[in-house]
Amino acid sequence: MGESVDLENTGHALLAFNEIDKAIQNYNHAIQIADEINFPQTQSYARWGLALAHLYAAQHKDLPGLGDLNHLNAARAAAEAACKFDVPQNNHNVAALLGIIALAQAAQNPKGLEDPSGLDDPSGFFRAAIAHADALLAQTPELYAALDAKGIALCGLAIINPKGLPDPSGF
Repeated sequence: MGESVDLENTGHALLAFNEIDKAIQNYNHAIQIADEINFPQTQSYARWGLALAHLYAAQHKDLPGLGDLNHLNAARAAAEAACKFDVPQNNHNVAALLGIIALAQAAQNPKGLEDPSGLDDPSGFFRAAIAHADALLAQTPELYAALDAKGIALCGLAIINPKGLPDPSGF
């Protein structure tokens, strides 16, 4: 258990220093170990980190070997895999990240959000992130990670439909 957590945390640190390839390697190794010992926290967090690393890679067109759609698809796959593990302390992060990835995928589509060609509607992921964040905030009102995810999700909803966003007090 400890080794998988260490590898996951190292992945987070490497990602913070823009060492994307090394972060991806650490996350994959953490996932392998966490899967072997059936440790859901690292199974969720490492997959979330892996999705984030691939999303960063998809955005870095100036880095060698990065900036292609394969990374965006890998980000989606990793985030969807993270959803399979119910870890309340991370569900809001995973759902918000899935919304961001779905928005990025829609941006790659010539018709954008009007016709996402079978992709999931990003608003569903953002609404799930808000619901997960609200569940945590009901217990700990000042949990910054939940507040951040909720803020990101509300921004995502505003991007999708700026005129149709419900009153934020309803969230």
